[in-house]
Amino acid sequence: MSNGVKLYTLFCAIFCTIIITSNLIFQKFISFELFNQKFDITVGVLFYPITFLISDLVTEFFGKKNATFMVKVSVVCSIIILILIKIADACHSNSWSKVDDFTFHVVFGSYSFAVIISIFANYVGQVTDIYIFSYLKQLTDGKYLWLRNIISTLAGLTVDAVSITSLLSIFGLIEFEHFKAIMFGGIIFKLFATIISVPIYYLFYHR
Repeated sequence: MSNGVKLYTLFCAIFCTIIITSNLIFQKFISFELFNQKFDITVGVLFYPITFLISDLVTEFFGKKNATFMVKVSVVCSIIILILIKIADACHSNSWSKVDDFTFHVVFGSYSFAVIISIFANYVGQVTDIYIFSYLKQLTDGKYLWLRNIISTLAGLTVDAVSITSLLSIFGLIEFEHFKAIMFGGIIFKLFATIISVPIYYLFYHR
């Protein structure tokens, strides 16, 4: 197995791991303040920007086709996890189980519907990032890495944040009164994470 195949496999594994983990922990929300304005974000957002860094690296080194395939693999993995959780939720716990049926259902009960929304938003956001990054690479003749990374990632993250927050609000999984704070909180955090990721991107590029 070549080093290129090993690296691509590693990227795919990390990408899918973060996607699945973000879906599992998304129901916990935290707050932060910026310019005296309070914003709310799900803890799933904390690690999510890494997936866009990976998708840009895969697009750069392995091409748009392989990057898109990686995203599709994450969709398949998420669906498998969804099925496994539904089966586990349907099983009744023992009387001595530290996690009873009610507790398990509270944590994972809405996962099935929410993950469908997340899969859709993630796929659209990631594909947006990949196609914009690939287009800008052709447009700039492979130059301006930082610009391609920031523009494509910000576009993909914004599409993802708006899509998932809107759909979760429409279907009652988050209260509408929190819609604005969660959506803009996610976008601001992701923008900050995108800017920070630029040096990391260059580090991989020049190795």
